[in-house]
Amino acid sequence: IRTGEEWAEPILKQHPDFKGEYPRMVLFHGTADSLVSIVNAQEMVKQYKALHHIDSAPEIIKNFDGNENVTLERYVDKNGKDVVDLYSINMKHGISVSPGEGKKQGGKKAMFAHDTKFHSTYWAAKFFGIVNEELTKQLLICITCMQQIY
Repeated sequence: IRTGEEWAEPILKQHPDFKGEYPRMVLFHGTADSLVSIVNAQEMVKQYKALHHIDSAPEIIKNFDGNENVTLERYVDKNGKDVVDLYSINMKHGISVSPGEGKKQGGKKAMFAHDTKFHSTYWAAKFFGIVNEELTKQLLICITCMQQIY
């Protein structure tokens, strides 16, 4: 266990003249995970907070997106940009899925894929800007039209 500054130091030493932005980070962790300690995620949060010069407390959202299984800790930089998200999910070791065909659904339940009604892949894609709500809506309309034609 280290301070955020101690975790950031080796990165900062690699390129001391670097003036750009460091990457953002999203983490998902099961609160009942007995294989990987939640401390690992907490240490990564400290590292990224140090790299982004974040010293404020996180916004904590319990029952994230109406799901009682999920709590989100969101850390924003001085410009209000979301740079570190930690999702704590009521599950054991594995990935969180939400089987179905809805907009926020996906994945199949398996040994290390737990149906928590929270599709972590969707939320990771959304965090990194890969999910475009308007484009998705337009594509669904287009697909529906094509199905009616053929």
